[in-house]
Amino acid sequence: MLSDDQLGQKRERYTRPLLESYIKAFHSIDADPNIELIVACDQEEAVGVLQLTMTPFLTHQGGWRASIEGVRTASSHRGKGVGSLLIKWAIQRASDRGCHMIQL
Repeated sequence: MLSDDQLGQKRERYTRPLLESYIKAFHSIDADPNIELIVACDQEEAVGVLQLTMTPFLTHQGGWRASIEGVRTASSHRGKGVGSLLIKWAIQRASDRGCHMIQL
């Protein structure tokens, strides 16, 4: 999905095999308990993705912030509310984790 939109077509590279840089990034993300990769599914088909990163800051009395990044919806499901559901889920998840600010 990262390469299946106007932005991604210009900056992402989908090849087989997948570039090693994507694999390394995935393993780093997977190892970090403050980063979550979220996949929305319709039956067994992945139809949406996003990355939610929670970061501690010294400001706001040592508060946490969340960043929502890499939001993508499969072209077959665009306009059906998948992206909205992902964003709403991420906002709730960040709130549940104690984040006082959410950035997109």
